[in-house]
Amino acid sequence: MNLMLKKNLYILILSPVIVNFLIKFIFEKYEVNLLGSYDFFSSLLTFLFLFTIGFNFKSLNKNFSITLGIISYFISIYLFETLGLFVFDNINLNLSFYICSFIWFVYFLVSLEKKLFAFFPLFLYLISNFYNNYFFDLLTKDVNITMDVLNVFLPNTQNIYNNSFKFSVLNPVMAGYPQFMSYIDALIFKFSFNLPLYRSVLSNTFIFFWLNILLFFELSISKIG
Repeated sequence: MNLMLKKNLYILILSPVIVNFLIKFIFEKYEVNLLGSYDFFSSLLTFLFLFTIGFNFKSLNKNFSITLGIISYFISIYLFETLGLFVFDNINLNLSFYICSFIWFVYFLVSLEKKLFAFFPLFLYLISNFYNNYFFDLLTKDVNITMDVLNVFLPNTQNIYNNSFKFSVLNPVMAGYPQFMSYIDALIFKFSFNLPLYRSVLSNTFIFFWLNILLFFELSISKIG
């Protein structure tokens, strides 16, 4: 019994959160803190897009985890845009996302033993975008926007998405606040919705719920000690 508990420790840690979520989702009018069923599936589709990217990284390097692959994808786009300023002064998130994603697609297509895996992120990207835009009016938007989010992080994210990271850095809403997380928020909205202007959508925030579950699952807590 003790051995079984150790092997499944991460499930025990997450079980209260998961059970509470499922109870509320099923029995309380399909809502969890304003999260509706459309938001739930929106976040899930976007997470699956990221999961396939991380899976491809892990398929090429067994020392990688899926989570580390996802992080590598995020950072590669961020670095591409920041370093790209040395070459192209008007580079923005739109260009960085498409160019960097295309480079990774070609790399996966050439390097993966099972070439079909390279197309999974593209397929899920198209499905996610179609779903999110088709049901956009039914998704929960502009909630929990208060204090620092309202005054700093949201304007920074809008500047990054609507203009560029360079524009946001040169025109900070408030000095001293980091902009990396705003960049990540803008990037998530880019591959989730790809709309001309940024909107705060609850499903994008909920993606971190799935990512946290994935992280705990891959930590292999049962091996500690």
